Formats: sequence, structure tokens, C-alpha cells
Amino acid sequence: INVKDVLISLGLATEEGIKNAGVLFFAKDPRRHILQCETIAVSFKGAKRVDILDRNEIQNDLWTQYKDSMIFLRKHLNVRTEIKGIDRKDIYDIPLEALREAVANALIHRDYSMRGTSIMVEVHEDKVIIKNPGGFPNGMSKDKLGNLSVRRNELIADIFARMHRVERMGSGFKRIREHMEAAGLPFPTITSDEFFFIEFQRPTARIAKEHDKQ
Repeated sequence: INVKDVLISLGLATEEGIKNAGVLFFAKDPRRHILQCETIAVSFKGAKRVDILDRNEIQNDLWTQYKDSMIFLRKHLNVRTEIKGIDRKDIYDIPLEALREAVANALIHRDYSMRGTSIMVEVHEDKVIIKNPGGFPNGMSKDKLGNLSVRRNELIADIFARMHRVERMGSGFKRIREHMEAAGLPFPTITSDEFFFIEFQRPTARIAKEHDKQ
């Protein structure tokens, strides 16, 4: 297999050289070329960003950043096991399917031109926050989420779609809503300025608040 021909067929390179999206997915050390290619996963003690329990600076290709972010989240979320007959199912306090959509969205839509920035995956006692550099792309706003697809990085979105991690139609936020509703949890809070923030409330925080009211 000629690697150059494969990259060209995927739109990640031309006869003149490899594109940035190709570097982000296939370079051995993408940060040599794009310094801000990084996801930082952090677990905090309590609800404030003060005491760090665990930290992982993921500086590999985008696929590795996606996988390692999910490994980190599974490590630090609460999980219970349901056994029905011979089937065993691990249920996390936030649906992993919703978090996968959010992590993929952060990698696809971050503004890779913003130097000195990183994607952040934060696990707090009461919430999980995923934030990426770059707010809403032009033409997108909060009220259009789930109804309109505007991709900041078309080639990156295409590769994630080829790996069956997102849909080309851009229905990620609809699926997040479906997974959260199925788990009896509220849709995450979304805000945007120079960064895009999606905040998932952990059920443990909700239970604690309900207990305080009693």
C-alpha cells in the first residue's frame, strides 16, 4: 500500500505534501508541527478547580486523544453493574455514549489555529466539563444545535465519520439528548465565547442537593 496515495484519496494530502488534518491524524509526533495539538484530562477533588487527583496530558494523534480521553473518563466516573440473566452491563453515572459524542465534537470543532490552548476534559465531583478552543463556528448558535450542522474542520469530521464515531449529518447533539433522557438526566449546559463549553451534571450532585433540602 502506498501511504501517500491513501492520504491523497482521503483528502489529507496533495501531490505537494500532507495537509494539517493529515498531520493531526497520522504524524508520529503531531505537536512537532502543530504545537497546540493536545487534550488535557484532569480529575479534581470536590467541585472546584483546586485540588488535582489525576492528570493526563494527551499529546498524540487525534484518534489517540479520543481513546485516551474516554479511558480517563471511565476511570474517574462512578459505575454500577446490572446483571440480567447471563448479561452484565456497566452503567456509568453519565452515559458514555453522550460523553463520546462530546469528546469527538471537541476534537472535530476546536480551532487549531489558537496557539497556547488545549482541549480540556475535566471531571469534578458534581459535573464533567469538556471544552475546546473556538466558540460556535460562523453560522451556528446555541438555538441551532441539533438542527444545523456547521463544521469548522471538514476533513477531521470526515475521518471521524469513517471511523464510525460521528454521523456525517451532524446529529451529535440530538444523540446526546437521547442518551441523557434515557438515563433520566438533564441535557448538558452549553456556553460559548472564545471556547466552547459543554457541562454534564453528575447524578451524585443532584442526589446530594435533594438530600440537603430534606
